[in-house]
Amino acid sequence: MFSNLNRDLKHDPGSVFGSAMLVAGTTIGAGILALPAVTQDAGFLPSAATLSIVCLFSAATGLLVAEVNLAIMRQQGAAGLSVITMARATLGEAGALASSAAYVFLHYALLVAYMSKAGEIVAGASGLGLVPAAALFSGTFAALCYCSSQKLLDQLNSGLVALVVTSFLGLLVVAAGGVDAGSLTSGGDWSAVPATLPVVALAFVYHNIIPVICNALEGDASKIRTAVLAGLAIPWAMFVTWDGAILGSLNTLRAAARLPVTSLAAATQPIAAVQVSSLETSTTNTAAGGASSSSDSSSSSSSSAVVASRVEDPLAALSAANPVAAPLIQGFSFLAIATSYIGFILGLTDFLADALALPSGRQAPLPYAITLLPPFVVAVTNPNIFLQALDTAGTYGVLTLFGIQPAAMAWSARYGSSSSSSSSSSIMQQTQRMVPGGKVALLAIGSAAAGVIPPSFHHPGLAIDRIGEAELIVKELTA
Repeated sequence: MFSNLNRDLKHDPGSVFGSAMLVAGTTIGAGILALPAVTQDAGFLPSAATLSIVCLFSAATGLLVAEVNLAIMRQQGAAGLSVITMARATLGEAGALASSAAYVFLHYALLVAYMSKAGEIVAGASGLGLVPAAALFSGTFAALCYCSSQKLLDQLNSGLVALVVTSFLGLLVVAAGGVDAGSLTSGGDWSAVPATLPVVALAFVYHNIIPVICNALEGDASKIRTAVLAGLAIPWAMFVTWDGAILGSLNTLRAAARLPVTSLAAATQPIAAVQVSSLETSTTNTAAGGASSSSDSSSSSSSSAVVASRVEDPLAALSAANPVAAPLIQGFSFLAIATSYIGFILGLTDFLADALALPSGRQAPLPYAITLLPPFVVAVTNPNIFLQALDTAGTYGVLTLFGIQPAAMAWSARYGSSSSSSSSSSIMQQTQRMVPGGKVALLAIGSAAAGVIPPSFHHPGLAIDRIGEAELIVKELTA
């Protein structure tokens, strides 16, 4: 469709492999380690099925974003188009403003989180203060993004992803030693799956770098599809195998560290090892009830049995069982943050360059300044301002931006609206469908994303507590 040129005016296309690694690196975050804490109530088989379905859903929504991006590239004859241009062309000015505000907020909030956490890790390892440590991390990786050619950046990011996978394999070996295959294949609780959906959906976010990939691969739909699917296959395999390794070794972890019962609220205290709920406590409370019916007693006993088997902090239990796990967790967390940080820098700078009508790519310093300075100031002063808001709005924003909106934009690009303009008709003519299924598929994708949002608000214990629990575990183990 077009050719990318570097600063020396030489052809500088991206590679499918490099783009796939960008998808993988952006998707993989330190939160993967806390995933079993969220999914253990459901069990391995239901959670593995959920991870697989959500991965396919994420692939479909990402390809819809690419489909719209390519259609508008053809219609406008321009590259480097961001979410704001896509939303304006398909959803109108109001849609563009709403999606732009959500897009910038989510990116700033996540950049604050990455800078803050990476700063803590670097400070702990180097002895630097938090501010210089955060500045060292933020500045180093931002400079790599700004100064590197497309080819060099692909190589650097691919190397980091390779290190992420290597450190992950080390953790997997440590965790897999205690796996009981029978516990992996035993039933599970499918009714616990809805509580995991908001967290699992957040784990498969990479859509912000789709415009970057479309630009790097010069609008080649086949290459873009390959990069997205291959890139998502890596985190999917890591999520499922890590979930299986931890959920299959819960009995071993439970034996390694037996501590008194604590509630989820009490988990705000520093975690030393594993908190295993006590069946005896629940049985005593049931007996004190006196007049409970036999059915109530049976229900209570069943509930107690489920709670008794719950390991509130599998990562801390793994560290207690094997001291090698702690440094591996530290290293993996830093590398996973770094790869995600690169993806979010590229995504937001590309967005800002488009919004400011600047050349796409990494030649303009202003988008980098706007991308990095505000979240850095917040990260070293009061990161909770953004992180508390993200706890509440994160699920809604992500599922709206990267679930509902791709389906809505693709619908408009494919079929227009009741008041289709000549511009939208032109987009319809340029659309090359990357997701099959027609209107039924688009309706199913949009409805599925919308269906996950209400539980996050109506039953915050299902989503926000799970997100908070996962964040807490990662925070304690990487501190």
